[in-house]
Amino acid sequence: SGYYADVCPFQCRKMEVIPNAIDTKEFDTPVDFVYPHGDVHLLYIGRFNVQKGVDLLLNIDLPPHVHLYFAGSDKGGNLCPYVVETCKRKSNFHFLGELKGSKKVGALQKAHAVLFPSRHEPFGIVGLEAMISKTPLITTRTGGISSYVDSDMCLECTENTIAETIDR
Repeated sequence: SGYYADVCPFQCRKMEVIPNAIDTKEFDTPVDFVYPHGDVHLLYIGRFNVQKGVDLLLNIDLPPHVHLYFAGSDKGGNLCPYVVETCKRKSNFHFLGELKGSKKVGALQKAHAVLFPSRHEPFGIVGLEAMISKTPLITTRTGGISSYVDSDMCLECTENTIAETIDR
């Protein structure tokens, strides 16, 4: 408005707001994405560091038909070399690299569950992306996650119960 143009120290411009920092239009149509292995596809997407609970995922044992996919930048966290090494050692662990745009949306939509075992999470946009993809979320509900994810929207786990929660 003209009022804000007069009283604000910055120049007013028209903006487009993306709700919750997610362009929800990207998730409106199904995306053709195929996981290359297994019958059950679990997805971890994000940075590879202890804060995100990645180390907890590297140590779980999964049945042979359940495959865990790690998606994220190879520069996205100090645990990335351990993720890549574990994916080479375990036949049902796979490193996808960084996914963007429709590939990211497709991976979220086609996963049987998104794993989100953060130890500390100020907000956690991955939880919102899983929900908008209508994909079950397995999470610790710490920090900001607990402000928008109710127990009827996810399977809640602790550091000690991730494998049991996946099995449920």
